[in-house]
Amino acid sequence: MARGWRGTGTIGEEHAIVRADCAGRPATFPMGASTDPSYLAAFANAAAARLGCAPIAPKGATR
Repeated sequence: MARGWRGTGTIGEEHAIVRADCAGRPATFPMGASTDPSYLAAFANAAAARLGCAPIAPKGATR
């Protein structure tokens, strides 16, 4: 993923995956592919929030 993201990940032609710690446990966030980094950031942060985890994408990445 890009600089400032929490965890590790990959962006492929058809999908993106982020792996990060979530409340002390490993979590995997699969996403559809997008060339818009703000879309991926918004999706990852929304999914993390629903699980009660800290944001995954850095502040300002969803703008």
